[in-house]
Amino acid sequence: MSNPADPMTALRERLALVHQLGSAGALLAWDQATHIPAGGHAARGEQMATLSALRHQFATADEIGGWLEALDSTPQGEDERVMLREVQRSYQRARKIPATLVAEMTRHSVRSRAVWEQARKNDDFASFAPELRKTLELQRAYAAALDPDRNAYDVLHDLYERDSSAAEVERVFTPLASELGVLIERVRSAPRQPDASLLERHV
Repeated sequence: MSNPADPMTALRERLALVHQLGSAGALLAWDQATHIPAGGHAARGEQMATLSALRHQFATADEIGGWLEALDSTPQGEDERVMLREVQRSYQRARKIPATLVAEMTRHSVRSRAVWEQARKNDDFASFAPELRKTLELQRAYAAALDPDRNAYDVLHDLYERDSSAAEVERVFTPLASELGVLIERVRSAPRQPDASLLERHV
């Protein structure tokens, strides 16, 4: 058991628990992608939804805020300061997301993957379209929970590329689009063509 007088130890133990629950969820996702029976997706969705909600509960508990507050008022080394800054950011962000939304997103992810696999096999996008619409709906809800006043794409993009925005992405990639188009046409019209059969193999 953690010593309540040692918030750093308590925090590290909690982060380890959250990580372990995430690893268990990743293992279940891998099993779904490789070994699960065709009829097992619904049950797997409930398993993973429960696990993700439990992980969210541990990651957003009030005591984490107390540990962070206690540690903020005590001297820390450089590594610890960086860790605490990142934990604080993740904690504050996660606290804005309802556990019900976390569970529903996980449940839908499992279900939609199963539908996508069948749709891909049958070349049937129409059967997957409702799942894609639901994915977009859930992502918009997630973004709105984090920051209802910002562009949803900017909010979600910031999770992967901090302090970036749609405008920044457009500024970087718009010039590339025209240049790459010219390059692609030059490759296509070149007398010597690459062997692209590797890209069309089914593995």
